[in-house]
Amino acid sequence: MKMAKRILSLVLVLAMVACLGVTAFAEDTNTATIKIVVDGVTASHTVTLTEGMTAKTALETLYAKHKIEQPRWKPVADWQNPSVTHYALTAIGTVEAATGTTADLHDAGKFLNVKETAAVANHPGYYLVEQNGNSYHYVYVGYDWTYTSTTVGGGDLYTYMCCYTLTAGETVTITYSLQITDWTQTGAMA
Repeated sequence: MKMAKRILSLVLVLAMVACLGVTAFAEDTNTATIKIVVDGVTASHTVTLTEGMTAKTALETLYAKHKIEQPRWKPVADWQNPSVTHYALTAIGTVEAATGTTADLHDAGKFLNVKETAAVANHPGYYLVEQNGNSYHYVYVGYDWTYTSTTVGGGDLYTYMCCYTLTAGETVTITYSLQITDWTQTGAMA
């Protein structure tokens, strides 16, 4: 009986040591990973989350800690409620968003019939592809910052970074790349 108690004590001590080891090496669950991709090169950074931290705040935090170059933002009015202001990422360091041209469309093998004369006045990067009565087919081309997340179905995010709250364990990938988007609407662009 005495030997059984000693063995049981030893097993309990080993179990306690194992539990402490698991706690000591557990992954920090209050972090998110921010990946920045430019020209196929990826830089990965971990940020410790604060309550309600947005993707914009995470980039500002990484800049304050000298992990990335300075992000720059452009105020943008909400399309449904113009009195609400959002902030669109326009640059990280010297990598700036820029409007595209029809040459960019053609190089991408898209909308080969669109000419520079189809540019929409006062809307850089926007082109009229086709008009049929009151139906207008437009295309936008530009080099922009987009972002995706591992926690969002399909990955794509259509919320401004100032409005997107990060979650623990999430990976957000911010990519600078050529963007080509087309749509059809009723009525011409103003």
